[in-house]
Amino acid sequence: MIPSRSMITFQQDSTRFTYRVAGIALHNNALLCEQSYDKTFWHLPGGRAELGESSSEGLIREMYEELGVSITVVRLLHIVENFFTHNSIFHHTLEFHFLMTFPPDAYLYTHPGPFPRTDNDLQLHFAWLPLPELEHLPLYPTFLRTGLLSLPECPVHIVDNDQ
Repeated sequence: MIPSRSMITFQQDSTRFTYRVAGIALHNNALLCEQSYDKTFWHLPGGRAELGESSSEGLIREMYEELGVSITVVRLLHIVENFFTHNSIFHHTLEFHFLMTFPPDAYLYTHPGPFPRTDNDLQLHFAWLPLPELEHLPLYPTFLRTGLLSLPECPVHIVDNDQ
């Protein structure tokens, strides 16, 4: 029997901690990004890890929930400590960013997008954003705006402070 799982996030006063997994999918010199319909910024697709699952298992689960496709986790690229304030709440996130691929015939590769999706009543919007244009887009964490022009050979630890 699989134990009941809970998302790894907690809040104390006006500070919230989240353990997040995210995928980096590249195709035709573009990065797949996610945006909630009520937000004005982009981020990597993914979500909160759950108790009892590895980070790569969490990413596989999140991509299936959000995009309806099975992914292949290629390798870990970044371990990110991200600090930012949003809606008067200070966020401290620990993020694992994995290079990932979709099946060759996945709709994400065969259609130009954008791809509207719903995950637990949350309206999401996915789009392929051209790598050369990321520097000028509201993409968070901010290091991604230029940091994906050359992928690291081994996992890199990044502290990103988007205050």
